[in-house]
Amino acid sequence: MADTETAPKITDQERQQLQEQLEALGKAGAAISAAMAPFRKALAEIEGLSAALLERFGGELAATCEGCSKILFFGELGHRCGDGPTLCDACAPTVADCHRQAVEILEAMAEPPGDEDRKEQEERVAALASRVLAGEGEQKAVYAL
Repeated sequence: MADTETAPKITDQERQQLQEQLEALGKAGAAISAAMAPFRKALAEIEGLSAALLERFGGELAATCEGCSKILFFGELGHRCGDGPTLCDACAPTVADCHRQAVEILEAMAEPPGDEDRKEQEERVAALASRVLAGEGEQKAVYAL
């Protein structure tokens, strides 16, 4: 047996008004959907053209350089910053730049010693410091995207 306690308490007049309003909204939604159909079709065609262009050059887009707006493909050298931006090899920071930034982040961290995030940042600083000490400080900090 159904639980009638959860059914709304509604008069016949309210039910009729609700039904009319819902039908009107449904018709408005259908009209908007029909009006949008040509735009959806155009977007699908644009996506197809974009895919065909990429296929022609045999690459898959990885990102766009935040520094110079150059498109970057997977497999090319670049730098993906920890806070999100991706840079091409020309715009990428040096290893020494990355080390300086990692030290600044570590010094600004409020987390106590032993915290997992702090440990990860300390490891990042140590790894970059060893690269700087190995003479790699002025090399670009790039890797295959």
